[in-house]
Amino acid sequence: MENTTPAISSNAVQPIQPYKRKLVGVRRVMAKKKIEGHCTAVTVDNWTVVGFTSQMNRFKVGDLVVFMEIDSFIPRVDRYWELWSSMNDVFNGEIGLRVRSREVSGTYSQGMIFPLADFPEIVLHHQNRIQKIGKDEATRELLCFSFADSLGIKKWEYPTHVRPVTGIIGELSPLIQRPGNYRIQDIGNSVFNTHAAKNRIYQVTEKLDGVTMHVYKVSNQSPDLLTYFPALKPTTGSIPIPPTMQTPRGRVGVCNRKHEFFDDGKNIYWETAKTSGILDKIHKIPYRNIAIQGELVGSHIQGNTMQYPEGKHEFVVFGIWDMDARNYLATKSVELLCKTLDIAHVPVLGYGPVTKYGKSVEEILAYADKLGPGKYGGVKEGLIFRANDDWKKGFKVISNRWLKMTRK
Repeated sequence: MENTTPAISSNAVQPIQPYKRKLVGVRRVMAKKKIEGHCTAVTVDNWTVVGFTSQMNRFKVGDLVVFMEIDSFIPRVDRYWELWSSMNDVFNGEIGLRVRSREVSGTYSQGMIFPLADFPEIVLHHQNRIQKIGKDEATRELLCFSFADSLGIKKWEYPTHVRPVTGIIGELSPLIQRPGNYRIQDIGNSVFNTHAAKNRIYQVTEKLDGVTMHVYKVSNQSPDLLTYFPALKPTTGSIPIPPTMQTPRGRVGVCNRKHEFFDDGKNIYWETAKTSGILDKIHKIPYRNIAIQGELVGSHIQGNTMQYPEGKHEFVVFGIWDMDARNYLATKSVELLCKTLDIAHVPVLGYGPVTKYGKSVEEILAYADKLGPGKYGGVKEGLIFRANDDWKKGFKVISNRWLKMTRK
């Protein structure tokens, strides 16, 4: 029997707000420690940055600093002239520096820090807000802002596909939540506060090194929703609409994190959807308008760190988004549905409070480092914690061992 959650009307639709990583922000120095090799490790929140002691002496505990996370791409502009000699990376035709994880004397360094005074526009903004709302409130506000766009910092994107992606017909519908999780280093303080640590139950799964993929259905009984999806038309020529996309029950679509695709016979997302059997099985899930979300993994994805056999790809599910309820189905319900319908689901390590896996950020990172090989022999990337009571409270734990071995 189909779930009877009433379909939302077009008048009520508001775009789902996507997760957005705070790539560059103001952080506070929490600790300093000298390590071997004339280096010093500086801790900002739960991140550690290592540099020569002569440079790190510019910072003291309690200072506000500008922190750039790993995967920040710093452009070769005058502001960052001191880094020019290290700028050997190219991203979208631009020369710059990609901030990487690195190991220094046994300590993982992840990110770069700069004196706040090097960014007078941020200092001026902070001073103006202090005059209006007071120092404490202005500082709390400042620590929440992302400055990546204003400072010209972009997120380094890995070449995710060996094959070109064909058949783009439009952007991902605003009715579909874009999945995403903060790293444990960014939200560790809230994760390990007393109430959350003792009472919040998580589904803990392996994190797969793939790319986000959605397979959705919209019922013919919900025609208003279709105005929020790209028009069904081929990108070239006059190819008829294939029956995979328009069924007697309604529309079916396949998307990645940003775009929806036409089934042109060459698109790797559609190919994988067909071989997985999900296009038939989605109609057996008793909800009217849903998006099945998961990872596209395989030999041609993300440099094949998972070591799939050549030519093999899979769609592995981690969640189901209910467009009518505007929420995710419960994690255990999704796991049971996948098991019943023989749909590939991300490996579940267990359920429980975060303290089952570690009592601090350091302990939970150490747990991730001990995960061992995946089913094809590749090193496991890490863990995903999905909160049973609120999908927004999830987080990811990336193994430092994996980062070191894959150079990501």
